[in-house]
Amino acid sequence: MKILVSSLNVLLDSISQIESYVYWYDFEKFINDRKTFDAVLMQLQHIWETTKKNGK
Repeated sequence: MKILVSSLNVLLDSISQIESYVYWYDFEKFINDRKTFDAVLMQLQHIWETTKKNGK
């Protein structure tokens, strides 16, 4: 159960980070801001890895 709660915290933290990165962005601004785009992709990778690890 502790692992599941820890994983849930990672997922929620990643979602929160993504929201903070793009909150004031429209699509065009987001796509053209490589640094923010890369940061969002990194958080999505954390979500994917956490989900994959707990899906086994």
